Amino acid sequence: MDVGSRQPPGQGGWKIFLQKRIKKGGVMEIIEGLREVGDKYQAIICDVWGVVHNGVSAHPTAVAALENFRDVGGRVVMLTNSPRPSEDVRRQMTQIGVAPNAYDDVVSSGDLTAAYLRSKDFHSVYHLGPSRDLQTFGLADKPLASNMKEGDVVVVTGLMDDRTEVVADYEALLMDLLAWNKTLICANPDRMVKVGDQLLPCAGALAERYEQLGGQSVYLGKPFSFAYEEARNRLHALGHDGSDRHTLIIGDGPQTDIAGANAQKLDCLYVMSGLFGQAMRKNDLLQEATRALRVHEVHANYAIDELRW
Repeated sequence: MDVGSRQPPGQGGWKIFLQKRIKKGGVMEIIEGLREVGDKYQAIICDVWGVVHNGVSAHPTAVAALENFRDVGGRVVMLTNSPRPSEDVRRQMTQIGVAPNAYDDVVSSGDLTAAYLRSKDFHSVYHLGPSRDLQTFGLADKPLASNMKEGDVVVVTGLMDDRTEVVADYEALLMDLLAWNKTLICANPDRMVKVGDQLLPCAGALAERYEQLGGQSVYLGKPFSFAYEEARNRLHALGHDGSDRHTLIIGDGPQTDIAGANAQKLDCLYVMSGLFGQAMRKNDLLQEATRALRVHEVHANYAIDELRW
């Protein structure tokens, strides 16, 4: 993963991204299953958390949909904002029931973060986040600073305890970073994640707050172009012809998956994760999907309540 000549991913943060984003229009189609549109595409770049599993268990219909797409010759790269290395992501997916034959490759924000850090001349970096994310720094081959002030940059992978803490608990810490003029590197641009039935804050929420306070945040992951460049590279290595018109983005995050697809001018399928239930009428589903996307000024080509074949 060569990143040395690239611009800092996510440079300028959410504000600049939103200013540069390409807005797409057109009529969104509600589909019953991926089979209705799958023959239009040779490759899929698919979100992980919320689409194929909820952090606790797999979504069997989603896994089967990707397996079927691959069975007819399609390629699938999973693109996740997880701050952990892709090998950890693969291991977790297998443990909770996502079959390895549902995808060809995995790109994680942890991979992107490690590659970015390797490309820089940082003497040391400070890790802000839980110890479970430390493997990313092993891949980065950078010494960890013992305190924030000593680190050349601060890399945030999440809240220390996302089940009991909120972003407001970090206000004083962020003000210290601002006073020291530290750049905050965000290894997971997601603001929130649903784990089972719980909605938990992510590193992206801290990085966004730091920007609001006047600090500089660099984002490694969706919706920024760096993540999609790497996903395209993986597809090319798998034999995909590289044509964007033959590539479909699948995701459940309006601010990440769908916004990223719009910025990259790629077709996308918005997965509503069964939130409104299969019993909802098609017209109602269209209205709810349109409303959810309009809030973030994004557009999807297709929407579905939950991913299935």
